[in-house]
Amino acid sequence: MKIIFRIIAVLAMIVATLFFLLYVASIAGLWTLNTPTTSMLTGALTVSDELLLETEQVMETTDNVLVEVLQLGQEVGAAIDSVQKEQAADAQSLQPVQGATDRFNESITQLEGNLNEWRGKAQAMEQSVALLIPRVPVYIDLMWIGITLVLLWLALAQVALFYLALVYLRTGGLGWTKQVQNPDIQAIPLTAGL
Repeated sequence: MKIIFRIIAVLAMIVATLFFLLYVASIAGLWTLNTPTTSMLTGALTVSDELLLETEQVMETTDNVLVEVLQLGQEVGAAIDSVQKEQAADAQSLQPVQGATDRFNESITQLEGNLNEWRGKAQAMEQSVALLIPRVPVYIDLMWIGITLVLLWLALAQVALFYLALVYLRTGGLGWTKQVQNPDIQAIPLTAGL
């Protein structure tokens, strides 16, 4: 049976060594990838920030166009109102056009409100991204430190496993001495002090 335990101890030492090397290589690889990851994320956030700024400019231009269209619609509505005030027969035929113009103006007003809401959200997101860009390296470093600590803990666990297997191979036990029981000492009952 001791031979089987010694074989298991040797296998445990081999596996512990392999995993220790894996964890050390993982730590080295992790810190090698720190700079590329930071630059890649910072670049992606910078591109999205620039896109949000361009989106804001497009929305502002669209908003200006909508304001001009709304003004034209109001002018058309005012012109139709002035024609309808005349009691001519042609003025009555413009009544459906007046309804369509009113609906068009309402749609444009609603679209302008939606566009202003979207522009506000885009500005808020752009500000959030602009604040996040300088913080990305710090966040990545903190994540890398946390991952490194976990990998170091696992590597130390493999060192401990290797040490225990080595102790077993040398001594045939795990290093704890056997306690000598003295038959002269009587066991003290638990209720003796109560």
